[in-house]
Amino acid sequence: MSRHEERNPILRPTAEQAIGDGGEDPAGVSLKVFADLAVNLGRVADRLDKEQARRVRFATSLHLLDGVVTQISTASTDHQNAEKLGPRNGKVWDVRAITCAGLTAGTVNVYKGPNAGGTASQNQRFTFLQAGEWEPGFLYLQAGQHLTFYSSSSFAGPVVIAVDGVEFDEYLLPDYLL
Repeated sequence: MSRHEERNPILRPTAEQAIGDGGEDPAGVSLKVFADLAVNLGRVADRLDKEQARRVRFATSLHLLDGVVTQISTASTDHQNAEKLGPRNGKVWDVRAITCAGLTAGTVNVYKGPNAGGTASQNQRFTFLQAGEWEPGFLYLQAGQHLTFYSSSSFAGPVVIAVDGVEFDEYLLPDYLL
């Protein structure tokens, strides 16, 4: 220890000085500050642990819809199967692509929900004029909602429809959208 430190109590306070004056050392640094810092760091660690657990739950909830397939064989008909063309209870579908294979004549309309007998409806999302793939960009189906496909009167089939996307737990929808 240098002679300067021995003579200057501010540079080197004794334990009695630090504790004896209410827990503050002569330089103004409080022991309470360190205690508060430790508590706050504990809170940050807890929040990080909770965020990590949330991310793990989210990641394990995601499942790929790898080609949910249906076939249309006749003209002027609705093809809807709520159990096959929509999510199960407690689930959400993010439809990323719908493929229409084998369409040589006529059209196939895609609806979110039921179709009003082939007429234009607010539920209509897309019309296939030929075989191809449609990437909707923003088409979410919640439990109770489903896709419907309608073949026109000039339809020549059979046509195979494949739906690709992501399925996840419904309570995670806000996190998924962010």
